[in-house]
Amino acid sequence: MIFETNTARTSAALSATNEAILYAKSPEELYRQVCEAAFSSGGFLATAIFLLEPGTNMLRFAAGFGEDIVRLRSIDISIVADTPEGGGVCGQAFRDQRLSISNDYMNDARSLAWREGASKAHIGAAAALPLTCNGRSVGVLLVTRRHAGSLNDQIVSLLVRMSANISFALANFDHEAARKSGERAMRRLNRMFGALSATNEAILRAKTEQELYQLVCDAAVHGGKSIATVVLLAEPGSIWLKPVAGTGETVEAITRTRFSIDPDNIYGTGVCGNAFRTQKPCINNDILNSAQGRPWHEPSKESGAVACVALPLIKAGNSVGVLMSFVGKSWAVDEEIIALLVRMAENVSFALDNFHRAKKKAKADEEEERLTRMFAALSATNEAIVRAKSRSELFDLVCEAAVKGAKFSSTTIVLAETNSEFLRVATAKGPNADEMMNLELAITDSLPQGRGLTGSAFRTLQPCISNDFLADERTGPWHDSARRSGLQSSAALPLLNGDRVEGVLIFNSMERGTFTPEFVELLKRLAENVAFALVNFDRADEKAKAEKQKDRLTGMFEALSATNEAIMRVKTRAELFGLVCQAAVLGGMFTSATIALAEPGSEFLKIAATKGKNYDRMKSRRFATSATYPEGRGLTGTSFRTRQPCIMNDFLADERAAFWHSFAREDGTRSGASFPPAEKWQRGRRRAAVLVPRRRRIYRRCGRAPCETGGKRFVRPRQFRPR
Repeated sequence: MIFETNTARTSAALSATNEAILYAKSPEELYRQVCEAAFSSGGFLATAIFLLEPGTNMLRFAAGFGEDIVRLRSIDISIVADTPEGGGVCGQAFRDQRLSISNDYMNDARSLAWREGASKAHIGAAAALPLTCNGRSVGVLLVTRRHAGSLNDQIVSLLVRMSANISFALANFDHEAARKSGERAMRRLNRMFGALSATNEAILRAKTEQELYQLVCDAAVHGGKSIATVVLLAEPGSIWLKPVAGTGETVEAITRTRFSIDPDNIYGTGVCGNAFRTQKPCINNDILNSAQGRPWHEPSKESGAVACVALPLIKAGNSVGVLMSFVGKSWAVDEEIIALLVRMAENVSFALDNFHRAKKKAKADEEEERLTRMFAALSATNEAIVRAKSRSELFDLVCEAAVKGAKFSSTTIVLAETNSEFLRVATAKGPNADEMMNLELAITDSLPQGRGLTGSAFRTLQPCISNDFLADERTGPWHDSARRSGLQSSAALPLLNGDRVEGVLIFNSMERGTFTPEFVELLKRLAENVAFALVNFDRADEKAKAEKQKDRLTGMFEALSATNEAIMRVKTRAELFGLVCQAAVLGGMFTSATIALAEPGSEFLKIAATKGKNYDRMKSRRFATSATYPEGRGLTGTSFRTRQPCIMNDFLADERAAFWHSFAREDGTRSGASFPPAEKWQRGRRRAAVLVPRRRRIYRRCGRAPCETGGKRFVRPRQFRPR
């Protein structure tokens, strides 16, 4: 009894659905009325239509009625079979285009993804009806019942009919839409055929040459009663014409054949080749029976074309292609049809000239805008040069200004490294700066990384440009990086400092052809301005260095004067040693000054006096006179044994002081010097050595007292002889 009632209700739902199909005026209205009719008459818990969301694999809720609609609106349904959301009845019905039923929904593995909500809604059975349009699945109609097993064979049969009827209605809607669209297009094309102004309007409305070609082909076929019309363009550097647009039932068969512009080629003797070369219309009234049409006999038989008209397409006075229309024999002799096609070709050529002029203007405007931006970048760079306080700040400001002003994808400065074949990335700015920071660039052409733009610019001291980066063989090692970042063109300019090359400025753009000669000249000016700033920095460094040296000499003279004063005032050796050391560290010139004396019968020196920042550490140090001890191989021991000054201007790099390196790092010592006493003192009972460590390298070469440091000569303090 229950099954009979369910069947009756489903039949009523089918009848109500058919009535909805008859009255619906749009697919949206159809969906809404079908769901309402099926729910009201079929005894279903809920009815809902889900449609495929464009560009995704998901079915989205479109319409529905019933108690369970709130839940159905929120669920996700996929059409992908291997996913939980795609394994249910809806996904299966969509893929198979067949009714999918679950008569025990809560125990069906296919319902697992929605079981919790279905349990709360008390769903016992469910069915999904595929909705198709012209053989293509577009969605599903989902119906649910409260009782398990309530979908019997009769109900299933009625649901299948319901699905077919809805799909038929969708196909009718689609056909009606296509018919109306065709009528609108035909009316437009007929107006174009009847009035040249309408034809010109269609041509002038095209936004691109490709769109123009297709519109012309459509107009010729639909308005000019051509069997098929194709546009053939000459391929650069080739004798062949390539089809780029076409309309008509047989256009595919026509485009499979070959057409040439070479009169010595068999495929260049027909109407296309003649029209291209002569820039005049050419007509063949009987392709199958003419010698001129012999190469195209078979394609013509296949397509049913018996006559053709070839019209030249001209741009800037030069032939660029052919507009070719295949027509019936009677139409080939119709002067009005031929006149229309000729005028269409003339208008197309006029439009091509307009496109050519528009492209030139757009290119000129783009170049002008680019130059304007570059001038702004140049101005900003000059401001950065004035404001920068250091080289690193200069590099950052210059790259930032170039990126913001000229809209580069990245601006990078790479610098040469001492004793290295690779360049170091000093700074990189712009959207693709991170990509540039990871690149390897070399200065030698013996390495692949040095054969690109950057290495060439470094070696030749000339700008190196690539306006099509991915097609440039020189940039091969960096093509993968360019594809990731969208790099299309690049320029590398040497970064000079006087006559010396310090590095390279690299400018990257995401557009081809960015670096025109005028643009490169502005970049050269930018690089020259940076070079000028580097020279100024060098001058400032030299001046600061000279001032520092002057301060050092002044300090030394003060120390020498204080030492002389101490010598005159002292009453004992101990007092003398202390005052001399104190005078040596006067003004913070030295971190410590120490006097060590030789002890009879001992190979170690005794600290007689020490002053300065590190005096407490120096008091505990041991200095040997013999080279057999590690403590005797440094400054003090060497000076003591050779009786010559011993200088180390890079303490941590000098192997002679290896034993003392750990102490030097602890003390902050960078350089040091040890001086033996005067000869009269050496002939006395004891000899002494004076050790003066310092943080920075300060010992100036002069013309006295040669020592063992590479034959250089160093300053020795003059002996003071009290009168």
